[in-house]
Amino acid sequence: RSSFSNYGGPVKLAAPGGDYGTGILSTVINSQLTNNGLYDYAEQSGTSMAAPHVAATAALALHLNPQLSVTELEALLIKTVRPASTCSECGAGILNAAAVVAALPTLTTVSLNPPAADAAADAPRTLTLRGGGFTGATQVWVGSQQATFTRTKDSTLVVTVPAGLSGTMAVWVKSPLARSTSRLVTI
Repeated sequence: RSSFSNYGGPVKLAAPGGDYGTGILSTVINSQLTNNGLYDYAEQSGTSMAAPHVAATAALALHLNPQLSVTELEALLIKTVRPASTCSECGAGILNAAAVVAALPTLTTVSLNPPAADAAADAPRTLTLRGGGFTGATQVWVGSQQATFTRTKDSTLVVTVPAGLSGTMAVWVKSPLARSTSRLVTI
């Protein structure tokens, strides 16, 4: 923890902010250094370096899942921190952007087997979901019905389509920290 940083009860998590002599390399207007108005790099430290780390990680999470609520996003950032072993007053821990991305289920493709046009009305059908962050998947929803699934690897789930479903509906995956964006599939 830097001598000038915030700490204690109000702090929910910490982020890299540098310290005197060990700042974060940042773009600066060169006029601050040589007065020629061009851009350069210099070490900066403090909240002005830590806040962009948090904002960028939040933006990345929202890009992957724009449906995250503020409450879900805050919980996601806090629950994925790495322990701050040298600072007991730095909130839950240190921001971990990689863990945030890994914790978010991202649904990229959905395929129906057999395809809707080839299936008999009462034939059992499965959906193959591909994406990421499925390690912690706890639920899969097809339309308004929860479906059973098996995980073949972190990036693939095979879902049994609930009997009686037909039409175009949303499919999404839920993990302990968030739900994925949905994809439409015609069953």
